[in-house]
Amino acid sequence: GYDGASLDRVEVLWQTIPAGAGTTDTFTVDYRATGGDWQAATLDTPIETGIEGRLVWSAAIMGLAWNAPYEYRVQHHRSGTMLTEYSSGFRTRLAAGDATPFSFAAYGDSAAGPSAAFRAVQARISDSDAAFAVLLGDNAYASGSHAEYDSRFDPDINPEATAWTASHIDYVAFGNHDVATAAGLPTEQNYATPVPVAGVTSSVALPASERAEHNYSWDHGCVHFTTFDSNALRDPERLDGLLDWVVGDLAASHATWKIVVAHHPVAGVPDKPESAADGYYQQVVSRLKAAGADLLMTGHSHTYARTYPLTGQIDGVATFVDQSDAERFVSGQGLIQLVSGAGGVEIRDGSFTRFPFVAAGFSGSTSTVARPGFSHVEVSAERLLVSYVAADDGSVIDRFSIEKQPTVTASFPRTVGRFIGTVDTSLQESAASTSFVAATSFKVDGDNPNGTQQAAQGLLRFRNLFGPQRGRIPLRATIVSATLQCEVTNGGSSIDLHRMLVPWSARATWVSRGDGIQADGREASAFADASTGVVRVGTLTLDVSASVRQWQARPRRNYGWALLPTGPDGVDILSAQSDTPPRLTVTYTTATSRAVSPAMFGILDVASSQASPRRGRGFLLDHGGRWAAAGNH
Repeated sequence: GYDGASLDRVEVLWQTIPAGAGTTDTFTVDYRATGGDWQAATLDTPIETGIEGRLVWSAAIMGLAWNAPYEYRVQHHRSGTMLTEYSSGFRTRLAAGDATPFSFAAYGDSAAGPSAAFRAVQARISDSDAAFAVLLGDNAYASGSHAEYDSRFDPDINPEATAWTASHIDYVAFGNHDVATAAGLPTEQNYATPVPVAGVTSSVALPASERAEHNYSWDHGCVHFTTFDSNALRDPERLDGLLDWVVGDLAASHATWKIVVAHHPVAGVPDKPESAADGYYQQVVSRLKAAGADLLMTGHSHTYARTYPLTGQIDGVATFVDQSDAERFVSGQGLIQLVSGAGGVEIRDGSFTRFPFVAAGFSGSTSTVARPGFSHVEVSAERLLVSYVAADDGSVIDRFSIEKQPTVTASFPRTVGRFIGTVDTSLQESAASTSFVAATSFKVDGDNPNGTQQAAQGLLRFRNLFGPQRGRIPLRATIVSATLQCEVTNGGSSIDLHRMLVPWSARATWVSRGDGIQADGREASAFADASTGVVRVGTLTLDVSASVRQWQARPRRNYGWALLPTGPDGVDILSAQSDTPPRLTVTYTTATSRAVSPAMFGILDVASSQASPRRGRGFLLDHGGRWAAAGNH
């Protein structure tokens, strides 16, 4: 299933318990293209679970054509006599890159004993056109044990789930309940997941300390899916290593859509504590957004919710694209988080009103209450359409879309190596009456010269951004993203970018500005629109979408930014007078054509994408590319 795989494969799994002393049982597995001749599949060595004599059997069926119907049968023999035959059929995946539309289901927090709610969810999924399901973690309560997985795989307990898994794939993410027993070993044994193999099924190697079955990727048609073990959310070093792998995997993908699967939401749910002030939010949102992820699907919260496109955070407060249409988003604006944790366990109460970045949220106590259900995702090359479907009557409680827009690349016009319309300068307390308008670099420093505690500030503006003229952004356009890039020759302390609220001249000095720039809400905004973090030598890239959207609303208020120091370690940045001046990249769509138009002041970058493999039990059916034997790490 990874990008470049020539054929598909599935794996059939089933579990047995001892029939009594003196019995000798064997199995055979056959398969065929629908209507063709039967062929024998090779059985793997059964896995001894060490629990009640249970064995997990499996057989790989390889060399399958893409998007084709197949049948299989499992025959149970005892002492040379066939006792029972189990049979079903399945359809293989769309090949990586195939733009044929399809649908899938996604839900978390589901199986908890003989749950009528989960059975109803599964029945509703089975009645849908979903090609497969993505399990968002906490898939067997309360501890992910083999006995608890019977609520998924025992036909006497859950006939709806066992019928589904006999002919469909469930892609499993690991939640906190799933790893409560032997670090997730029963889940690993009951599902087969495509192990990342650098250079084969993955572009990068997974950290050696990670359990490979918990972190993997696969492709279905025009979507690349990547799942990682978010149980690392409170271990920054471990999480950073996992995100290195996720980002590398996404960067190598050529898929139209990139969806990341995890269990824990980054923020925005009433029954969990995570927030934008946490490292988990800050690491995941910034890195997945930069890697071009379109959607983050999670569970964990026993509610349903979705966010506006998240762009990051400032001082622990989430930043996001706040738009009037909360049901239609444009890919590339930010990272949209979907929480679909109403898969069968009890719905929890709570309000979403304290989360302004949540576009829609439903709990047991909201005006429209959450109900057991799942997210139905319709995929085409142009759109993801996500519907929250109630299990009891099939009604749609919520719906939103993410749409792809064509992108182009545009270069700034240059005159003698300089960008037209770019103005910058430096204000230095130590040279209070000096203008640095002609300097080829400007300084931002809280202690310049060293030991004096005198400040150096920067001013930067891109003029003529908006209007009907060729090369400008139409006033009615939708800003997808805006990125500022500067060349740093001397790294140092973090810099805050505050929107200027009043005009300024390129010949401004520390004195003429009345002792520099004050971030007081009158001269410059009191709160930073963006912060760089520690600045290193090289290209500094910063998301400035919030500023550009503010200027679009009031184009005549575009006075650029004040770049203010936050510490004593100064930063030197090449200016508009240099051969590598600051660059502003703006991506936007027009209201009529929905096309991204070029901006004369920016360079538009086109993100790329990749692909990988899949599998299932009870009988559990699964696809794959390259697999590790269940239970190996």
